[in-house]
Amino acid sequence: MTTHELEVHVDSQCRLFPEDLHSRPVEVPLSIIDATVAGFAPTSAVWLYDAPLKEQDRLAFSPDNLTKSLKKALNAYPHWAGKLERVPYVPGGNHTQRYGRLSLSYGHLSDPGVEFVIARCPQLLASIAPSAAERAGTPNSWNAGAFPIKNLLPYTQLPELDKPDNSNPPCFIIQLTIFACGGLAITTQMSHPLADAQSLVQFMHDWSRINRALLARPTLPVSSPLFDPSLLDARAAGDIDSLTPDPSLISLARSLPLNRNDWWTPAPQSAPTHPDGITPPPGLDPALIAPRGMPLPWPHQWDFSAPCGCLILHFTADEVQRLWEAASLSSDITITRMDAILAHVWTLINRARGVTSTPENPVYMNLTFNLRPRVSPPLPTTFIGSPIQLAAVTLPSPSLSQTTARDPTITAMAQAIHSTLSLFTQSPNALPALLHSQAHEPHPTRFWQGLLGSHNLIITPWTQIGLHEVDFIGTGQKPRYAGGVMPDGCDGVVVVAEAGVQESAAETSESESEGDIDGGSTSTKERGRGSRRGRHWTANGVDVSLYLAQKTLDRLADDKEVHRYRKT
Repeated sequence: MTTHELEVHVDSQCRLFPEDLHSRPVEVPLSIIDATVAGFAPTSAVWLYDAPLKEQDRLAFSPDNLTKSLKKALNAYPHWAGKLERVPYVPGGNHTQRYGRLSLSYGHLSDPGVEFVIARCPQLLASIAPSAAERAGTPNSWNAGAFPIKNLLPYTQLPELDKPDNSNPPCFIIQLTIFACGGLAITTQMSHPLADAQSLVQFMHDWSRINRALLARPTLPVSSPLFDPSLLDARAAGDIDSLTPDPSLISLARSLPLNRNDWWTPAPQSAPTHPDGITPPPGLDPALIAPRGMPLPWPHQWDFSAPCGCLILHFTADEVQRLWEAASLSSDITITRMDAILAHVWTLINRARGVTSTPENPVYMNLTFNLRPRVSPPLPTTFIGSPIQLAAVTLPSPSLSQTTARDPTITAMAQAIHSTLSLFTQSPNALPALLHSQAHEPHPTRFWQGLLGSHNLIITPWTQIGLHEVDFIGTGQKPRYAGGVMPDGCDGVVVVAEAGVQESAAETSESESEGDIDGGSTSTKERGRGSRRGRHWTANGVDVSLYLAQKTLDRLADDKEVHRYRKT
């Protein structure tokens, strides 16, 4: 498919700040986990809206109203206009002063602010992006790589924490692009330590509610995000400020299914360079450096020169039901619909890649999951930050990627996914021990729990966070498209989200939170958006975005097994 080209003209570019300036400067150490995602790609997303039909609704999409409402929304998120930086290393200091830890300061006159860009495109939105209904009607998939989403992102750089930068870069970037038809694109980029998908979408809901209220009533809604990174650190076991970790807690943490790909362990051949190089940084006490982990398996598992793309598979609600029933048929444990979807997609990808799992070259699914509902006591859904971890699921059998493997394969893989994730909560001591271990790491980004390339996937679910319910007008109309945005060159990222199309009013007795891995809530009442009570999160179908090598996508798109569970 031919890639569309977008002609985008920038009308204005500025830095915005909260309308109510903070009364005094504040510096907040970020959490143990926030520091571990400093090397992750930005948390980035896009919302595409068709042109409103009514004049009042068009006012809600006006740059003036959106700018005014954004400033008011930032009143509850003043830290996102602040400065993100490394904390000075203090040998023998507490856990927030160890090497590579992060802090966020705001309330200073020198704060970078939020980068805000208003642009225009002389094209029709419908000509470059199909609607949710049109995507759902596509026989197999939508080649999202043909949509030039990068043209809708500003060129401003986010902070590069390991490089000196005197330009005072922002942590948060927003661009509005107005199309000739009156349609609107809202694209966002955020430094990952400040927000995971759930935090970003929560902000978008808060901003959109204020935007609606500005035109409808004098009283504005109150936003109540919880920004207190220390609450997550407090869930760690043992003494995280001691000079040495607790050996028993480290042992428990090491027993959990996590990949520890070590940037400091030399690879047999040339590998990408970590921001700190492939050796421990100068000034770090060698006695504190843990034993080496696994070397990065590059370049033989990841060809950086190979072109990559994005393919979005749509699975109907009925299709997901049939897939789940097939995966559950011979299972001796409870299988969720998320388990079944991921198992099916993993089978397709492995077959398209032509890989099998061996002891020497295992195949992994690195599954992002949300710590908020899993720590004790749980953190509220309004907790802001990046409280996520990646569980390493190992492909159960070398034969699972073969075309002869049918439903038993789906069952075995779904069981492996479910059982691996449950290891983090079966013992009440598991996650507290993991947080203790992370707090005592000499460098928070030394070990990469995820990996890309032919033998790896990183799964990032954006489910149950109200992705398609971000409504700046108040009509209830869903965006033409909404989704996460991944960097170019990703061979092995999978994003799972509810589909934006209205398909079914079917109800289910299965728990609404059973699909919660990365985003989501254990309580619809608490969240007030997303899946409606009595309806499963898959009731409108599921979209699975595959960011893979182009040759893999081409093979997968031709696979007749993609929709084997769809009614014909």
